[in-house]
Amino acid sequence: MQRLFAIISLGLVLVLIAAVVAVLSVGEQNTLIVENHTGQAVIDGLVVVSGNALPLGTILTGETVVAAIEIDEADAFLLDAALEDGTRLGGEFGSVRPGMRGVRAVFKLLPEGEIRFEQ
Repeated sequence: MQRLFAIISLGLVLVLIAAVVAVLSVGEQNTLIVENHTGQAVIDGLVVVSGNALPLGTILTGETVVAAIEIDEADAFLLDAALEDGTRLGGEFGSVRPGMRGVRAVFKLLPEGEIRFEQ
């Protein structure tokens, strides 16, 4: 009887540990966020990181795009986009390394083509 109790107890402990690991790993997703505060639509947006291209499409003024990103190699975030009036937005921002988790890359696109990047 004691042996059965010990086996059941061990099983419950293992299930609890697996649940805790699963909950903690959810917060480790790598996320790209692009906020449009330019006063006009952003068209043909594209972000490339670690060899992965993330098309942003058209982002209307005031909209935010959120996407999961994969980090497979050391790299920087490359942004290429245009405003409705033809102003080009772009550049190289931040840096990542393989194995990084919980990366949160935020592009705040501001009037007159200014870009504020936070990582």
